[in-house]
Amino acid sequence: MRVIILATLLLLSLRSCFSRAGVITLVSESEPLTVKVDPGTEVVDWIWFQGPYRNSLVNGPKPPPGKEPKDIIVWQIHPASNGEYYEFASADKIPIITYGRVPEGWQQKLPLTGSPPPLLEGYVYTVNAVTFKGPRPRELCVYVNKGRLELYAEQGGSDSLCGRNLP
Repeated sequence: MRVIILATLLLLSLRSCFSRAGVITLVSESEPLTVKVDPGTEVVDWIWFQGPYRNSLVNGPKPPPGKEPKDIIVWQIHPASNGEYYEFASADKIPIITYGRVPEGWQQKLPLTGSPPPLLEGYVYTVNAVTFKGPRPRELCVYVNKGRLELYAEQGGSDSLCGRNLP
């Protein structure tokens, strides 16, 4: 029994040596929001854009009334399906993604029809990639400032939660 437990622990530790979390980077500070998703050693199931969140760093406006900002996915895309199942995308199959423009070989899941809403001035938006099983890429957080996109980071330099705990 000890041999099995030791072998399992060894395999898990070796897997972590070869697993690398990725990153999502801002391609341009000009609108529309354009990003590059690097899933690390994983494959991506879908990519989503969330917001608007309040920009607490500059005491920005509160989210529009009637919306729950912590649950809003304004745009979600995924690799196209192959018959009845969705595909997964490795790093070499993920194009540069521009908000609101569905890349070739991908499908829009949300909104169900039409284009996503425009990004609102003064608000924070997050970009996330959901991976099949391993570590997710670090989310990207940006805010719209006078028609330009700027990286957003909470005070204290948190790796995540860039807009989650904002009212």
